This record gives sequence, C-alpha cells and structure tokens, in this order.
Amino acid sequence: MSKIYFTLTGTKHYFGKELFEGLGKIGYVANSSYTVIGDSMSAGRIYEILQKQK
Repeated sequence: MSKIYFTLTGTKHYFGKELFEGLGKIGYVANSSYTVIGDSMSAGRIYEILQKQK
C-alpha cells in the first residue's frame, strides 16, 4: 500500500482533554476543501480507497 497523507483537524477541541488508553481521540480527518491542506486526501477519498481494497 502506498502512503496516504491526510489533514488532522479539530485538535484544539481535544487537546488537554482526558486521553484514553493509548493516544485517545485527538481530532478527525478533514473532509472539506476548506480544511484539507495541500495534496493530502479528504476523509471521503480515503474511505473510497479502503472500500476498493476489500
């Protein structure tokens, strides 16, 4: 599988909150043209790629 780059957004809402076992919830994968940075993939595009690999 090739590398997949994505934008992690919403981190300011989770930073400093109680983290669960491991790393915990730190944000979400961007899915809007306003929040996706550069050539990174949106959540929808990553989902499509993973569905094709099943």
